[in-house]
Amino acid sequence: MMKKFSYQLVLNFKRVVLRNPGFLVGAVLLPIVFYLVFTKALNQNTSSEWNLNYLASMIVYGILLGSVMTTTSVMIGDAQGGYNKLLRLTPISKWSFYLNMLVTFEVLNLLCILGISSVGVMVNQVQLHLKAWLGLMLVVPLASLPLILIGFIISRGCDYSLGTTVSNLIIFPLAIVSGLWLPIELLPKWMQTVGKVMPTYYLRQLTFNLINEQSLGSKNCLWIGGWLLVLLGLLVILTKFKTKEV
Repeated sequence: MMKKFSYQLVLNFKRVVLRNPGFLVGAVLLPIVFYLVFTKALNQNTSSEWNLNYLASMIVYGILLGSVMTTTSVMIGDAQGGYNKLLRLTPISKWSFYLNMLVTFEVLNLLCILGISSVGVMVNQVQLHLKAWLGLMLVVPLASLPLILIGFIISRGCDYSLGTTVSNLIIFPLAIVSGLWLPIELLPKWMQTVGKVMPTYYLRQLTFNLINEQSLGSKNCLWIGGWLLVLLGLLVILTKFKTKEV
């Protein structure tokens, strides 16, 4: 069974990553450009603390773009291109397929984390020790699961054009209210209140803690875990509903 799973994983990686250069532009290059603009171009005298702070924000922003937009477009493309119907002729179960795609998108998130963090180290001389690297590469992808589930959920209820629109309507407001572009303290109070219940806010806090080799924070873990359960439940309901429709 593991052999089949591994084969499917390699196949998915080739068709999703190697044949999807848009991922590199959206989820990796765009956050890198933002990071360089806000730490180099606009302010030549940024402190090491700001460089660390904004590195955490751009890592989460890249993950948000990849997890929601890339996941949505790939899953909808599979459905409309007949890939899902083809899978019904194979012994691969629906949930095994979802798990395989989940792992594939987590690999994309790892590439995003590695790319943005490397720029922080090489360009801004951000100090990331082994403990911080391990935390970023192991803990952050797991904590990003709720964002991938958002992409799955959108793909279950939208066609390609509507899915792209919904993704954008989720990504950019989330990035703003969660303090990924600007410090959340600079936002109006009502936006801070909204932002502090979003999964991206707590993922950013957790990422910042890992970069600084601090504890994960029980509050961060509880909020991310809560969002994971809610979104997973919603995905199960939508999947069962879609199955009945078919």
